[in-house]
Amino acid sequence: MNRIESLSSSEVHEAMAIAQSHRINSFSDHREAIIDQLKNGKQVKGLRLPWSKVHDEVGLPTGVTLLAGANASFKSTLASQILLWAAKFEDVKVGLASFEMTIADIGGLMTQQSACSDNPTTEWYDRFESWSEQKIFIFDQLGSISPEKVLGAVHAFGTAGCKLVCVDSLMMCSVGGGDNSSSMENERAFVSSLIGIARTHDMAVILVHHLRKPSQQANGQQYVGTKWDIRGSGQIVDLAALVLLASSDSKKTELIQKRDKFGVTLTDQENEYIQKHSCLSLQVAKNRYSAFEGRINLWRQKGRNHTGSETIRGMNFDFD
Repeated sequence: MNRIESLSSSEVHEAMAIAQSHRINSFSDHREAIIDQLKNGKQVKGLRLPWSKVHDEVGLPTGVTLLAGANASFKSTLASQILLWAAKFEDVKVGLASFEMTIADIGGLMTQQSACSDNPTTEWYDRFESWSEQKIFIFDQLGSISPEKVLGAVHAFGTAGCKLVCVDSLMMCSVGGGDNSSSMENERAFVSSLIGIARTHDMAVILVHHLRKPSQQANGQQYVGTKWDIRGSGQIVDLAALVLLASSDSKKTELIQKRDKFGVTLTDQENEYIQKHSCLSLQVAKNRYSAFEGRINLWRQKGRNHTGSETIRGMNFDFD
């Protein structure tokens, strides 16, 4: 992995200038795309997600995708898997600005995910590290950060050739985070600037965020909510091209723990619940470039992978 550390003030100012000057085009600049849409209608745009069952339904388009959920909904784990899959199977450079995980945490997670193993060998890590050079870029910053520096980092990723970037999370970007008008305007301005940089570099940006009020359903499943439950300004939902809501099934997780960790014999009803329910779901709550809006059920596998079926082991990752 490649580390992006400090940014000069000139680099930050350059990013801000780019963010505030969206590209100005004419129809002739986009002639082929317009004619194609007139003939064939809207097509799924952007990089594919790791799950083949939705390859024809949803993609990560140029601009901002919101990935939101309550605490413990595996947002960061999913974002890591999406980045890793794109780097390997879409063959693009990717960037991660995580302000909640150390580089050691990120490297360990991606190594596990690539190996589909909770305990990958040192030899596997060596191969992963060699492969990830010039493929995966990490911004080295832990804790809160100014929005200007975040925009500078995203611009730096774009300059390095990244086509998919994740910012984790909006709460750490010092744009307010409250429900008052000032905070909401700061969030809107930040996301708008992020979109400007994304369009300039023709890249997709995943912005991890939180739901306003997490709760539990009676059956133990985490509350999914709607796109309007996303914390802060509703305008950031309007600005986003794609909105994904993550939720985990805490009841299933607890039952599996009882069985596998503590050796408890489950009832027939409990075993049936495990068989019938997915571990995690992604709700496509907004999809600007496709008609598909619905739930993507996912199953947790070894190495902190999530797959589209209980029978799929994980990414078929090799370094050949």
